[in-house]
Amino acid sequence: MEFKTDSPNYYPIECALVKQMTYFTGTYPLYHSTLYSNDIFKNTFIMKSSEKIYNQIINNLDLIVEYQEALHKENLYLSYIEFDTIKSSKIQASRKTINALKEDIKTLTLKTQELILTSCANSDLDLVRDEQGVKEFKNKLYNFQDNLISTENYTFFNDFYCKMMEELDNKRELIKKYGILIQFKDIRDNLSLLETRQESLNLFKVAIEKLKKLLHINQESTANSDEENKN
Repeated sequence: MEFKTDSPNYYPIECALVKQMTYFTGTYPLYHSTLYSNDIFKNTFIMKSSEKIYNQIINNLDLIVEYQEALHKENLYLSYIEFDTIKSSKIQASRKTINALKEDIKTLTLKTQELILTSCANSDLDLVRDEQGVKEFKNKLYNFQDNLISTENYTFFNDFYCKMMEELDNKRELIKKYGILIQFKDIRDNLSLLETRQESLNLFKVAIEKLKKLLHINQESTANSDEENKN
């Protein structure tokens, strides 16, 4: 796997994944929780995703640590027996175990990355309300690749990015049509809500215009009555 990490010598994968989480939450919640042993970071991330996703990510991180520890032990064992020709079958078995553990770590790491990316990006997309939000979302998602953990032939990010850009284009069209989407939650399921909202706004405008005319008529009637009384 290829990735950047702030801790190359101490749990590099775990630190890279946590950095992805802070990409969406900001670093302050993590620092605050680290210094004061509270749930600020946990709660902030849950707001960006869900409690289920957060718990799954934590479980995955714990499991990655277990795999890494098992891999370390197996590497030590292999280094102990690898030059002993009498134990050739054990050497082969050990190498097979090492390859399996590496594959498990890679698979679980990418799965965790995808949970972080999809849950948080979809949450951010729901918060896009105007043209400025469209630009900010596009840049933020594009720049996530700086924190991406990648492997050979790994296309998930590119595929997901294209999908999100399609949804963003749809939302941009809705913004152009309806203006700022104040209470807009889900463009995939609530298009009818916008149509209803627009019809309600139109009816409201009609009602206001009629009320203005009625008030104007009443004002004219009152003025005429006052003029007649004076006469």
